[in-house]
Amino acid sequence: MSGTAVSSRDDVSKSVLSSLECPVCMEYIAPPITLCQNGHNICSCCRKKMFRCPVCEGQFLSVRNRALEDIAAAIEYPCRFSHLGCDEAYPMDRIGKHHSKCSYRVYSCFFDKLSVCGWKGRRQDIKRHVLDAHEKGALDLDDGASSCVSWEVPNSNCYRDSLQVVFCLGEVFLYLKRFDDSRKKLFVLVRYVGGRSAAARYRYKLKLRAPDGTQKASFCSTPLTEMDETERVFEAGECVVVDFDLLLRFVKAVKTMKILRVDDVVTEL
Repeated sequence: MSGTAVSSRDDVSKSVLSSLECPVCMEYIAPPITLCQNGHNICSCCRKKMFRCPVCEGQFLSVRNRALEDIAAAIEYPCRFSHLGCDEAYPMDRIGKHHSKCSYRVYSCFFDKLSVCGWKGRRQDIKRHVLDAHEKGALDLDDGASSCVSWEVPNSNCYRDSLQVVFCLGEVFLYLKRFDDSRKKLFVLVRYVGGRSAAARYRYKLKLRAPDGTQKASFCSTPLTEMDETERVFEAGECVVVDFDLLLRFVKAVKTMKILRVDDVVTEL
């Protein structure tokens, strides 16, 4: 094949990919793809937020761009971190999974909304940054050997909203706690920093034990990822949820959080 032919093919691929970029979020558009009256495309997520086309301010139509959807399903998309060195490409239904575990992926500081940190970096640099800049918000429990870690939750902190980054089992987790006074419930969520398939290898548990050992309660769930929207997770209760009435029964109890690999869950439950 001649160099001219290869160049032409690459130009066509770039042109098609350019047509599949949403003009609002600049991400590649996944079906359903909707149109405005002048033929401009927009992704379904941004369509819900827009009343008029962001390109021409024309009205949106109630039809889908089926031709572009067929093209979108047939091509491979380059990784969004290609400018940092990743040369992987996948079909639309697999590119999201790759993004979640790409070694070139850039993370924003988990405390950015609380302290306006502004740090960005790769996964292997998270621990150094958090321990240097946000030591009070970190739990470093990584001993390099354990398959299960636990820590005690002080009673004074039980009803306070909090975020901690937990380094354990050679991984990075986010530990979030929220007390919803209107619903009288405590929500406890652990997120895995990485892909969903890797997150499924772990479980987290909250244990309540009365000082005299006569009463016990435990709750177990699977970590979500840091890409899952926090508000939606808490609203749907897709985490550990403890009723306030039960908390009152264990007001002086020893409260323990635990993260463990799935292989160790059978002996724990």
